[in-house]
Amino acid sequence: MEKRWLETLMTKEAAEDFGLDVKDLIKVRRKDGTYYVYKEEVSKEAYLEAIREERKYQKRRQRMFKEMAEDGVSIIPLHEVEKMKKEDKRKNINHFYESEIENMAVKHLMLEALAEEIEKLPDFDRKLMKLVFHTDLTQRQLAEILEVSVWKINTSIKKNKEILKNILTR
Repeated sequence: MEKRWLETLMTKEAAEDFGLDVKDLIKVRRKDGTYYVYKEEVSKEAYLEAIREERKYQKRRQRMFKEMAEDGVSIIPLHEVEKMKKEDKRKNINHFYESEIENMAVKHLMLEALAEEIEKLPDFDRKLMKLVFHTDLTQRQLAEILEVSVWKINTSIKKNKEILKNILTR
């Protein structure tokens, strides 16, 4: 059977959730943070399925960003805001930057609250939701890792998202 190398990019937290030692992984620095690459040898079929799932994920993400742009939402990473500030020092546009930073601070607080609520979930649900939010794994990959069916993963994600949404919006 022909084998291929499948690489998964993940945060330190996700690697630890998998029980991986980050010292054994390849460290990658990006503008938005530090990530680790986990390499595993898989069958050609599993590799091709992962590539298909990744393409579907990228298309969904592109659609989401397009819809957000059509709704007038602008997404500017913090490092870009800082770069724009340096380039436009002569102009008085600090109000724009302050509101962007304020929005980012609110988002950060919301993410912290979400992380706290995830920690309160039962063991299986906590592991699953950490993987969902910290990795770009497909439901099939999650099912293999957690040794349950894809259906169980799908229903658990829906159930837990609803629980978290209800808790965080009350």
